[in-house]
Order: sequence, then structure tokens, then C-alpha cells
Amino acid sequence: MARPPTIQKLKHGRILCGAVFRFLVETWNWLTAYVDNMKGDLDVDPKNGVLTIDRTQPDHPVIRLRKDRLPASKVYIGPFNPVTDADGRVSGFEYCYFQVGGRTFLIEDVENFGGSDCIVALKIPATAGASPADAEVVTYSGENAYSNLSAAQVNEAHEIVPLFVLDANKRVVVDLRAIPTFQQEEEI
Repeated sequence: MARPPTIQKLKHGRILCGAVFRFLVETWNWLTAYVDNMKGDLDVDPKNGVLTIDRTQPDHPVIRLRKDRLPASKVYIGPFNPVTDADGRVSGFEYCYFQVGGRTFLIEDVENFGGSDCIVALKIPATAGASPADAEVVTYSGENAYSNLSAAQVNEAHEIVPLFVLDANKRVVVDLRAIPTFQQEEEI
């Protein structure tokens, strides 16, 4: 049933008749159909929906969010945890722990992070006399981000550990912290 051109509301002291309330029947029929046909997206699309109308108590229907049906959100747990705003844009990193040779190091949280459309990596000094505590978070951006990262990883003065791939909107696209790694050693 289509919504009537005018939604009629009752008024005290007025007689219920077609002359006074011209669209009352249409309003009433539309309203009952509206309430009776109300559905959540889960009721319409059981595969993808998350909202349902609970009519367990017919006089008190409740719109329910089925949290168990929500798509998996990207929850980052662990070292170099991305700090994001309400829109999921990365603004920094916290809990910046890493290990070198079985020793654990911590660098300061990265605040006011400005990188976007880039690969975020941890750059650890690897030369004699250098301290892993001087590590820093760096980015490789643009069209050649992957090539630039690969080229930097060849330089033996630093160990480069990729952490994340961010899109142009500063959102995490790929979490690289658990990237499969194979340790390669040279024979002497």
C-alpha cells in the first residue's frame, strides 16, 4: 500500500467521517501495513543482514542488532598497534616493541604519523657500534613503494621490517607484522 498523499491525524471534538477526515482510512491502512511489514535487513537478506525486528512481544517489537552477524572488524593487537581516528585513518603507532638477537627494545610511540599510500616499516640500524634502540618507523610510498622497500632491504647497514600497507586514505590495507619469514644465511 502506498503512502497516502496526506497523513490524517485525529482531532478531539471532530466526528469520524469522510467529510471531516478525508484520508483517515488510507492513513490507517498505510500505517497498519507499515508496522506489519517492517523488517530488518537480516529478515530480508539472511546472508548479509545484521538488523532484525524481534516480535516476541507483539505489542512491543524491538529492533535488534545481531552483533554476531557484524563483519569482522580489523582489530590490531600487538607491537606497533595502529592508532586510528573514528574513520579508521592511521594517525600513529603505539607499543613499539621489537626484538634483535633475543633482546627486546622499545622505541617511543609514533604520533602525528603523516604517511599515506605507502608501506610502513621499522628501520633498525645494523652496523657495528649502532644501537637497535635508534630504530625508527619509515615509509616507502608512491608507485615504487615495493621496489623502494626491496632496495632498502638489500642495504646491510639497516634491517628493514615491513609493518603495514596503507592506502591513500591512511587506512590499513594489509597488516604485515605476521608476514611469513624465512631466515636465509650465507655459507662461509
